[in-house]
Amino acid sequence: MKKKCVICQKKLNIIYQFKCKCSDEHIFCNKHRNDHNCTFDYKQSHKQFIAENNVNIEFSKLQKI
Repeated sequence: MKKKCVICQKKLNIIYQFKCKCSDEHIFCNKHRNDHNCTFDYKQSHKQFIAENNVNIEFSKLQKI
């Protein structure tokens, strides 16, 4: 059974399907991937990822010669 776009019901190949992070069961074609009123907050997700994986570098004081 081929997967279909939720909005236009177009049959999708593996290459042309887009699975959004807002829902595991919704799959969209390339035309409708930006038009589905997504509720997932990508900006906050990326901020959280950077905060968790950012390395804090602390420099020790330099000795005067």
